Amino acid sequence: MSELRLVLLGNSWSGTCSVGNFLLGQTEFRFSDRCEKITGQYRGKNMVLVKTPDLLHLSEASVSALMKDCVELSAPGPHVFILVLQPEDFTELQKTKLQSVLENFSDQAFGHSLLLFLPPRRAADSFEHYRRESPLKDFIKQCRFRYLKQKDMEQLELMTRVGQIVRENNGEHVSTDALHLTPQTPVNSQTQSDGRAGQLQVHTWERSKIIEYSQSCLKVIVMKINKSPPFPP
Repeated sequence: MSELRLVLLGNSWSGTCSVGNFLLGQTEFRFSDRCEKITGQYRGKNMVLVKTPDLLHLSEASVSALMKDCVELSAPGPHVFILVLQPEDFTELQKTKLQSVLENFSDQAFGHSLLLFLPPRRAADSFEHYRRESPLKDFIKQCRFRYLKQKDMEQLELMTRVGQIVRENNGEHVSTDALHLTPQTPVNSQTQSDGRAGQLQVHTWERSKIIEYSQSCLKVIVMKINKSPPFPP
């Protein structure tokens, strides 16, 4: 396996930046409203990090364009998605949007995902409180209970968990040959404020839009899955 490809997603742009820089061992990522790719080294091998902006607060059109960029930057496909979340901000609406982003990327994405929780902003708040409540409880289950807390975490610990996910998937990366886009749930101000947006149904795009996007992504279609030995933890 010549390189390890990681995609950083989340609901905090500062959180994804800090995690990316933490993995690289130096400050490379800063605030940006675009997808960014940085190549670093870990144990003598290439490690590609693709950082996305906060997709959970963007419009459907913006998310679609950014996902296309993310696919191109992480080609031929990421090995692991690191989902950086501020637990107290994770609502039903954000869960629905993040599920949609992952499903649009690939139906394999949840099996390649690691949740990384930022410390609650208020010292009096407990992560365990949020972990036991929906929607976080449900999303942790969907990601096969793979999660870490950022507080006091060391780089080796994070890379060990990443390596475990790579091994569990036999060293294979996510295949993007089935890439499709599902629109984000339409939201109005009242729905967003009362927290019921997660109950809205996601509408299907017109067939013509799906075909149009699929054609634009042909150049990043994965022709085969990398079956090299997993990246060492």
